[in-house]
Amino acid sequence: MLPLLSILPLFLKYVQCLRSAYDTHKRWPYIFNALKYLSASLVIVYGTTHPEKRKNKAWIICFVFALAYQVCWDVVMDWSLFELQRDVSVIDATNSESYISSVRPESRILLIFQTYIVQPIMDRYQQIKARIPSWKNVHLRKKRLYKTESFYWKIFTFNLVSRFTWMCCFIPAYHVSRTNSTVVLTSTSDVDSYWGVLLPATEIFRRTLWGFLYMENATLKMMDADTKYHQVEVQGADYDDQECDGMESNSKSDESRSFRSQSLPTWLDKQQQVANNAATTGSKQRKQFLNRIFLVEMFIWASAFVILNGLVAR
Repeated sequence: MLPLLSILPLFLKYVQCLRSAYDTHKRWPYIFNALKYLSASLVIVYGTTHPEKRKNKAWIICFVFALAYQVCWDVVMDWSLFELQRDVSVIDATNSESYISSVRPESRILLIFQTYIVQPIMDRYQQIKARIPSWKNVHLRKKRLYKTESFYWKIFTFNLVSRFTWMCCFIPAYHVSRTNSTVVLTSTSDVDSYWGVLLPATEIFRRTLWGFLYMENATLKMMDADTKYHQVEVQGADYDDQECDGMESNSKSDESRSFRSQSLPTWLDKQQQVANNAATTGSKQRKQFLNRIFLVEMFIWASAFVILNGLVAR
């Protein structure tokens, strides 16, 4: 029962991501967010069902991978914490200047080789080198609601250090030994006395701090959306003139349609209606077919969660 109860919240979040992908008909970012919960569930199930093998290198590598996946998703997707600031002047200078070797070969063949092969390769190398981002160009995003930058770095550091605690909360204090089928302690008694209190408290505090930056990012997105909406309202000051022009164009198009309907034979008009209805029906059928295929794909993803966790548990 313990593995089932431990992965039940992860499975619900996993299915929620699949439902969002199905509603929006977009795999990004919902499928990759679902894979985050899948990787975490596999690590938890294996650590819960095989407590004696948690010192295995393979399990440690998978644990670190799941942890890095979650931290990167927090920073990039949930928080949008950093942004890349490139030096445009360096890129422009690199594009304008070409690499010229100081050594001029005397041979004509070597000169042609240097001019048409070596120099273009070096120019391209310099351009690529100038465009590759470095850690010096990575900064906190300019749009921030909290005053100090240290607040963001403290939350980032604490989230990085304590991101694994929620996984450790699922590790049982006792487990059944596979050798003699007796109940034994997962860890020592001294650690176990503090295990069940410190880890959940740390996880609750971490999620609280995580919610601060997540709420800030969501607020900034809403503010950007409202700004665009207000710009549309401001630009709509000349809406009356545009509306009059639109009404005149609509009246002209209606007159042309009525003229065409009067000039064309009735049998040709009926054929056009039949063709239009057939095209509309065909597009609806294709859309329904694609929706069913996408639904089958989501069902396969959900089945993969159950199957993979069952195989890992065995």
